[in-house]
Amino acid sequence: MYLAYLDDSDTRAKDEHWKVVCAVLVNDDAFGLTELLSSFAIESLMPEERQDKFEEFHACELYRGCGPFEGIEQSKRFTAIEYLLTLLSTCEIQVTYGAVNDALLEQQPYASANPLDVAFRLCTQEIGNWLLKKATKEMENADIADMKAGRNLALLIADDCDKADKYILQNSFRSMRKRLRPPEFNPGSLQLLHDDLYFGDSRYSIGIQIADLCAYFIARHLMGHAEIEHFYKRIEPQLVGGDR
Repeated sequence: MYLAYLDDSDTRAKDEHWKVVCAVLVNDDAFGLTELLSSFAIESLMPEERQDKFEEFHACELYRGCGPFEGIEQSKRFTAIEYLLTLLSTCEIQVTYGAVNDALLEQQPYASANPLDVAFRLCTQEIGNWLLKKATKEMENADIADMKAGRNLALLIADDCDKADKYILQNSFRSMRKRLRPPEFNPGSLQLLHDDLYFGDSRYSIGIQIADLCAYFIARHLMGHAEIEHFYKRIEPQLVGGDR
């Protein structure tokens, strides 16, 4: 089973025109290793007297050196970012995302659409499509007696958000992932996702923190910020879905 952690981009940039919702898919077998290895970054980055008060890696703060990372030299912060992004390949974490250009959206007949909602729907659909393709491939290569082959389910866990955004995301998910009900018994294209969307506190979820880190650099990549390309290159090999 995959744990699919989702978060949206927060670059705090005035020229930000992209809304990105990113998901990192962590196999449950690799979760323990992911949590353990990520904790080493805290030890190497934060001064000993501040480690017990440390709550989370927030990408924007870590990159800019503000919040809990104020006063920590850039080289140490960037080394920590490199290390955390290397965990994607080390722990075989897959990454996918949905992205919406706000400026272009405003020019469309459906300009009133919520960018967060659109990006979430795109991202969630990419997860469903990837799981189906993976399941189909595994079934083709599996022994007929192996009934578990290809059943790679995913549980979606999004970063907790305000009441309005939570309502939008939950309604969107429930409209895409139908419940098994007569007469059709058809959950739709998201059949390999568990039956509801759940929310978690990023302070207690390394999966959500890694999703936040990926969303941040994917958004800045789409915005054309060349100075972060070496970070994006750490994410790129793990991207799945669509034409990626």
